[in-house]
Amino acid sequence: MASSKIPRPSRQAKTLNELRQTMNIGLVEFHAFKISVRSLVGRFLNVNKTLEDQSNEARGRFFIKVLEDNKPLLERFEGHWPVEEYARTHLSKRIGHARWREREFLKRSARTNASTQHAMDGGQGSRSRDESMSLSPPPAEQSVRRGTQHSEAAPDPTAASSSVSAEPLPDIRSPIEIFLTSIRPDFVRFATVFNEIGVNSAESIQLLASCAADVRREFLRSNLAGKANPLEIFVINTHLDRL
Repeated sequence: MASSKIPRPSRQAKTLNELRQTMNIGLVEFHAFKISVRSLVGRFLNVNKTLEDQSNEARGRFFIKVLEDNKPLLERFEGHWPVEEYARTHLSKRIGHARWREREFLKRSARTNASTQHAMDGGQGSRSRDESMSLSPPPAEQSVRRGTQHSEAAPDPTAASSSVSAEPLPDIRSPIEIFLTSIRPDFVRFATVFNEIGVNSAESIQLLASCAADVRREFLRSNLAGKANPLEIFVINTHLDRL
């Protein structure tokens, strides 16, 4: 007697809607299935790894729990294949989004550092030009003195310096070091503390920044107590609020 269960498709679904249609279930039932699998992915699997990179033990415990919680639905499918299909798609999207957020964070930090450095170099260049103008005779007077006429002003070495410094160099620092360095004066001395409490990646920094201000302030106060004074904690919290 032929099996009445829905067989695994010959190719992986490219979209969630395609997966739902292949499973032949409604929107409400599919949504409940997604919520269940997502919550169990976070409990049993490493969300920074693909499904194929998970340990056999972790995958086994994950599949068993998903089947327990969704047995009536999954009994309709050969080998319970929707679990593997959705978990693989969900993990791949999480990893891709985390990488994108880290790239964007590094780009913003590089732009901020470049703008700050450019502004600082620009101010020094202006002072140098002012000083040279007050100490040197006018160009026309120099020409008469030398018996020649000059149509071009002498090149300004500070202009080249500003141009070079405005181009950001490749940054090999960790995201938390980049964030702490962006504070003026920089607080990079607290990088070790943040690493110890798990705030060390662009994703974890954004997660902390997204917390309510009072919750974030209490978290910083309790973890930085004895290592940072109240003003330093206030400054760090303010910069997180701006991300």
